[in-house]
Amino acid sequence: MKNKLENQTGKAKVLVVDDEAAVREVLVRKLTGQGYDCATAVDGNDALGKLKTDRIDLVLLDISMPHKSGIEVLKEIQDKWADTAVIMVTAIAEVETAINAMKLGAYDYIIKPIDLDVLLVSIDRALERRRLLLENRAYQLHLEQKVKEQTDRIRQ
Repeated sequence: MKNKLENQTGKAKVLVVDDEAAVREVLVRKLTGQGYDCATAVDGNDALGKLKTDRIDLVLLDISMPHKSGIEVLKEIQDKWADTAVIMVTAIAEVETAINAMKLGAYDYIIKPIDLDVLLVSIDRALERRRLLLENRAYQLHLEQKVKEQTDRIRQ
């Protein structure tokens, strides 16, 4: 059975959301080299549009962007695509902002300039946590179905 984190090419899909083209380019180059399937978005609205049309496993999300802040986008991702892991990547090094992002559902908070090795570890952990949550949910649904079937048999 194919892992839910893998698309048809067997790679996790990562959406890199940053209004700085250079940041997007460096991250995509590094992640593609590590075997991830990458897409990019220039701002929050662009990111939400891509989430509507494509299956995304993980979002690397900048906080300070035009039109919609990363925090606003994070809230919307949690509401509509709760199975998508989110890592905040930002130049804002405030503890309060980081805590708020984590409370809202971000898996991690990485400060620019980005240590790419630290980012890769965070991505791996976030995707593993996502995989375990999806497997647990599937197991629970399967278990509920089995209990229902057994209850039906007993009633008969």
